[in-house]
Amino acid sequence: MKTRKKLNLLVLLVGVLLCTMQVKSGNAQQSTTLYISQIQWSNDGSRLAVVTRETLTIYDASFNIMISETFPSDLAFITPRIALGPKGEQMYVGRQRAPTDPFSLELEQFCTSNWSAAACADNAIVDTDTLQLLFDLGDIPVQAYSAQWSNEGLSIAFRNEGDRATSVYSISDGTLLRLFSAPPPVWGFAYEGGVEWSPNNLFFARTGGDQVYILDALTGEIAAQYQFENEQIYDVAWSPDSMKMVFASPGFLIIFDVEDGHIITTITTPRELICDLVWSPDGSQIATSASGYSEVSIWNTNTGDLIDSYQFSHIVENLTYSPYTGRLMIGLGATSYPGLVDANFVPISTFMQSELGGFIQFVAPAASVERLSTLMDTCVSESETLDAGLSLVNAQQYDEFANWVIQQPLSVLPEVCAADLEIVALSLLNEPSPQSTE
Repeated sequence: MKTRKKLNLLVLLVGVLLCTMQVKSGNAQQSTTLYISQIQWSNDGSRLAVVTRETLTIYDASFNIMISETFPSDLAFITPRIALGPKGEQMYVGRQRAPTDPFSLELEQFCTSNWSAAACADNAIVDTDTLQLLFDLGDIPVQAYSAQWSNEGLSIAFRNEGDRATSVYSISDGTLLRLFSAPPPVWGFAYEGGVEWSPNNLFFARTGGDQVYILDALTGEIAAQYQFENEQIYDVAWSPDSMKMVFASPGFLIIFDVEDGHIITTITTPRELICDLVWSPDGSQIATSASGYSEVSIWNTNTGDLIDSYQFSHIVENLTYSPYTGRLMIGLGATSYPGLVDANFVPISTFMQSELGGFIQFVAPAASVERLSTLMDTCVSESETLDAGLSLVNAQQYDEFANWVIQQPLSVLPEVCAADLEIVALSLLNEPSPQSTE
């Protein structure tokens, strides 16, 4: 037993290191000259923010450039970390810069004559329409990469430097609302696995060894504590309703009930080390990618079954669902750093749509007629329009349906949902599947 625990711990630490290296390598390539270091999609699907060494760019839902900020060319410039607000209207921009590493003279001159929040502020909240500063949080001791917005967009949380405390700030004026450190000592584990804010903003989840702690988001006290023997937990994700969680352990995904800790589903994964763990907004799916691999797997959260999978030519670095669950956005790594392509891996699906020169791929996980019907019922309120679309679906005229979707005005069919409908229909056209996933 001790040998297994030591082995699991070694696998865990190596996996965390590989996942961190994978994310922080940030060399995703859009063209021969553009390298993407970070990408974020807002929860409502309306904005996409992309950071390269040269620029910070905001795109709309159709990938049209809304605004772009050019960074200074000085080698001393540190590319910022970003966190889009849930509605995409505001964004955190911050950077990790040690107090002993001040701006160079060139940067000082740039910021004096051409000040911008994206290039000069240490911890800024900006407007995504203009990239203008809303307010500067200032020189606060936080880890920029750890920024998490509250679900309603009124506050933002960080892991602090040094003691790894968690601090929560107001978005209206930058006031420090809460600071959680010891006690309880759970906030300051030596292993930095992160803290996950629940979608209802009532709790934080914290992992340590084989335990999961549920921490009250107002008081910082332990609300619940669950131990899963012989498991080394290195990533967790909340269900959209904040009632369940999934954690990754080497070779397994385990879904459990947050109220009492009982295990709902155990999933055996083909890869030991999961780097991305994303729950779909409707709660029906979990998407995962493995450290160093060019694969994505999608699992049914009720049964634990593998319901879809994809393979790419380069390493997978980012997974994000659209708000309606119709699309999954996959961010790929640099062409100079291909992922491990397993010749024995046979993906269930192959149809995808490319954006930003192939750095982004969109897929429709577990596409089905039921998914199309559910999306139509969710997005279309006019009965005449709904009937017209469903008649094409029921007749399995998926090509005609996809063309019909893109012709509908925004007042009838929201743009983000229309894009979901289109890719699901085209997936059914290219890869018809009789299985139901609803």
